[in-house]
Amino acid sequence: MTPAEKAAQQYQIMECDRTFLQDLESHMLHGYVLSNDRCFILCRYVSRNWSLDDMADPDHNPPGNLDCIYMYLAVGDIKEFFTFPHQPVKWVAFSRRGKAPRIYSYDTLKQKIYHGTQQT
Repeated sequence: MTPAEKAAQQYQIMECDRTFLQDLESHMLHGYVLSNDRCFILCRYVSRNWSLDDMADPDHNPPGNLDCIYMYLAVGDIKEFFTFPHQPVKWVAFSRRGKAPRIYSYDTLKQKIYHGTQQT
């Protein structure tokens, strides 16, 4: 199963407001879609000051200070995101397993993903 197929499968497992195709279209129009044999990622630029609901709504795209990348859906090797051509920003936000989004420093998250975190 490809990462894109696994991503689409998540819409069958979890309760979602929109379909996979609706979210894919929104991100093609307003964000980024990264799909290869290693990962599938939907993301877009948002403002860290937006409400969590606005960040999570792929159709909410007003102009302004877009200082954060919201990873709406990610399956597979997340390292691929950092090699994908995009403009780095100060923050990255994402949620896991339907929980509230968490916001990380772009550089800190990149370092943790590439180098892991040391447990003491």
